[in-house]
Amino acid sequence: MSYIRERCSQKSYSDVERCYLGIRLITNFIRKYELPVDIYQYIWKIYSLESAVNGRSKIYYGDIREIIAEKNRSTDMAPMENHKGIFDLYYVYQDQLAKNELDLNVIEEIFSRPETEKMLADRHFIYDTLFYWIAMPQHLVFLKKLHDFYIHHGNVFRLKEILARIEKREKEVYAENALKEDEADQNYSLCTINHRPFLRYWLNIGFYRAINFSNVLKKNLIFSEEWAKCFADQKYRLLLLKYKNKDIQIKLHRRYAEYVHGGKTVYKPFIQWYALENIEDDTLLFLLLPAVVPFVDDEKTYDMVLACIKKHLQNATLTEENITQLSEGIIKMLFCGRFLGEEIDDEEAVNECDCNASEIYRESETNLYVCRWSKYSHALCFYEQKLYDRDLMPNGIYENILTETEAVSLARELLTAQCAKTVADISYLRIMPEYMSIQPYGAKAEICTGDKITEDAILDALDRFSKSEIKRMELKWLQEEVVLINSDNKCACFWFHDKKYTTCKLLYDEEVYCTVDSKYVTYSPFLLGKLADYEIFRSPRLLVMKLCPLLFQFGEGNLIETRVNGIYVWSQNVYLYGKYDAYLVDKMKFGGYPPEKIITDFNKRRKFIIPKFPAFMEAARENGEKQKIVLKPTTKDQLQMTLQMYLQGSVKYLHLCWDMKADDNIYQTHLFLLQENRKYALYYLNDQRMAASSLIGSLDEYLKPEGQSPILELCGVPMHLYSVHHDIIRIRFFLSLLLDSIENPEQILNKVGEFVDGTRVYKQFMTYDELYHKLMGIG
Repeated sequence: MSYIRERCSQKSYSDVERCYLGIRLITNFIRKYELPVDIYQYIWKIYSLESAVNGRSKIYYGDIREIIAEKNRSTDMAPMENHKGIFDLYYVYQDQLAKNELDLNVIEEIFSRPETEKMLADRHFIYDTLFYWIAMPQHLVFLKKLHDFYIHHGNVFRLKEILARIEKREKEVYAENALKEDEADQNYSLCTINHRPFLRYWLNIGFYRAINFSNVLKKNLIFSEEWAKCFADQKYRLLLLKYKNKDIQIKLHRRYAEYVHGGKTVYKPFIQWYALENIEDDTLLFLLLPAVVPFVDDEKTYDMVLACIKKHLQNATLTEENITQLSEGIIKMLFCGRFLGEEIDDEEAVNECDCNASEIYRESETNLYVCRWSKYSHALCFYEQKLYDRDLMPNGIYENILTETEAVSLARELLTAQCAKTVADISYLRIMPEYMSIQPYGAKAEICTGDKITEDAILDALDRFSKSEIKRMELKWLQEEVVLINSDNKCACFWFHDKKYTTCKLLYDEEVYCTVDSKYVTYSPFLLGKLADYEIFRSPRLLVMKLCPLLFQFGEGNLIETRVNGIYVWSQNVYLYGKYDAYLVDKMKFGGYPPEKIITDFNKRRKFIIPKFPAFMEAARENGEKQKIVLKPTTKDQLQMTLQMYLQGSVKYLHLCWDMKADDNIYQTHLFLLQENRKYALYYLNDQRMAASSLIGSLDEYLKPEGQSPILELCGVPMHLYSVHHDIIRIRFFLSLLLDSIENPEQILNKVGEFVDGTRVYKQFMTYDELYHKLMGIG
């Protein structure tokens, strides 16, 4: 190794010379074996053997040149002749083609020259120029001339590849020309499959459910979006036929179509095949095919349907190849994604729940979106629909959507918000805020104050929030704050009044808020608490659209009106406890504020909100004995007093124990508060799960590599340094949350960077039972 380091480290070698040993190997290989002419020609080209007649090139490549020249005396290895006259004509042809002023006589002159035949057969021309020419914009006449030449010259080098390239390019140019002709076609009323612009339009926008369509469509059947603009005003409705005594209509849009049956829009296949099998009109059949209910795996039906589809496609302006490919795509759509008898690995991927799902479409100026709902998975998926595939939108899966009515309602909201021309509008804002905070994902908060808060800055922040680029946005006036939160695909907006201790929440569904009895309202987890479902938005765009017209309410220091123009827009909390204390808990749970912004000297020693009182408590003062007190209505004030004494530092140990019930089993949960020499710790223990959690005091200490955080003792209990708190602020903050949510504290305990799993930490040197007895033995 020392030899290699000494002679090879920091050495640089020129990469312009070829490896001489490699050249000798190639030379011996060529000398020993008889190779095809193509190989000799290729080697001659890449080594530039025509110039290897003197100097260094001759030393390296002279032997190879002599061997190849000897073995291929009949082959012309000389450089290609200079066909300047032909190339000058070709450049004239290309210039005229680009200006749309082509004179076909130029093409005739190119191919009528006597030297053209020799040039087209020359290997150097084929290597260097021909394939480049084929790929360039070309006229069909030019490609036809090329094709005819190579058809009649069967001994040309790489003939099969040349013909394949020309034929492929002919198809592409034909499709490009057809697209241009379609764009120039102004006959929008001729909606039949015999009319090529409409046929291509319908095949592209009517069969998004079909499989294996994309290849044939994008190769040969691209439709003209310019021609389809005639459907942008959504006035095109075609009456197709009566089905079950109700009219079926189809509404044509630029990029999608909707079916209307009996005056109601239908979002999934609803027509049985028997209603179509006797239809003679080709156009009518194809307009109804996407609405046919998929079949079971039946051989007789399969053959009949396939024959019917092919029969009706014969009259369209399609090639036989296209007819076969389109028929296969449609038959797979009608038979749940497979051919008859085709084996599949995942039955659920092609069963009825997938091929018969509801799909709701909406288009903006530039894009098309679709929401797809399955009654089996009860999930609604939100996509951007491309011509030949679809992309799932960020956070685009919405679960627990139980009915189609609920799915359609949610889909309309998502699609309306997504397709809105403008989302954020701050023209309603009367008074500029004094402070603005933006919290992007995975980055530090961006804070603006004073003159830096401009209309453009607020507009940009709202726009970023609507695009899910930031997770929290705060606007603050002298006495008011508006906070927008995006958490785990759920969004909500809160208004806090810091002087009147009031919280209001923006309503997502005012109808449920006004009409449903509170005992039937469903609640969902949100940040560190629970919100009513009518206060949770599924789309940040929708939240911003609903908030912007209400910006006029902020900044004057008054309580905002919960109704605007007679419609409820805000829900205002009805507090069961002290108004100020409940307001603080709301800010802790939903505001996304750090503890130091909530806990101040003014409110640090306020009463705690305790919906469920413990069964008993145990407390010990400094140098005092532990006392156990069973909590009754007459001793509840004693609990509040003991908690305040702990916050003041006069209680070193406090144990609160709750009796919980789950599945007829009684178990206990515990909160332990420790204090020694102005150092604090908080533990939560659950006897049923044998789980212990401790509140992190220092995140920097916690993020150190495992084993680097020292272990110390507090009140005789060993713990890591990151579990020790040097002030009471975080203890007070999370103690309030735990006491308020003691029956279901998982949201708080599972918050990343706040609690550490005590069992995992301590199993290095003590079990759950050992920790429990250590904590119980204090005092």
